Amino acid sequence: MRGQSGNLRRALLAAQLLTALVLGGCGGRGSSGFDIAPASEAEALARATEGSCVEFEATTYCGSGVPVTVDGATARVEIADPGAPLPCARLPGDAGCAASVGFSPDGFAEETAYRVAHAETIEGPWTLAPNGDPHGGDVVVTLPDGSAGPSPRPLVVAVLVYLGDLPADLPQQAPRLSDFGADVAYVSAELTVVVPES
Repeated sequence: MRGQSGNLRRALLAAQLLTALVLGGCGGRGSSGFDIAPASEAEALARATEGSCVEFEATTYCGSGVPVTVDGATARVEIADPGAPLPCARLPGDAGCAASVGFSPDGFAEETAYRVAHAETIEGPWTLAPNGDPHGGDVVVTLPDGSAGPSPRPLVVAVLVYLGDLPADLPQQAPRLSDFGADVAYVSAELTVVVPES
């Protein structure tokens, strides 16, 4: 029963969010709610990272810090941008590395759940961070062999916002960000990671 009421609440909140986007935009730069619809998820993400919210195929994509309206209240997620390459520490016994990225949600209801996914570009594929269900703070992004090296490598981080219950079958990897089933996806500008020389 709890799952059904959670799904109903999630559907109602998503409908309210969509209505707010259509009627008033998201509050970001250049988003009137009447912009030409994006042709792909990557195009929606590119527009979002310019400082707006964009709706594409039932998912709302927002740039870091852009406000959305949920249940009549303004909410947002800020993704930390260090302004410099992120150090990516090598993992013991593994060729990959781990970097820490911070985010802070504000204004969402207490029962809102968050997960983090990352990719090398907004075109994906996307990998879910293994940190469980963070509610803000730092999340560790584990990058495989080939993503680490002395030269800076690209990294895009997405904070997935679930207004109700988390889906029971979240994939660990997905070709598109929408495959994770989030109500809102906050996306960082392109970051870089680098392994410090030892």
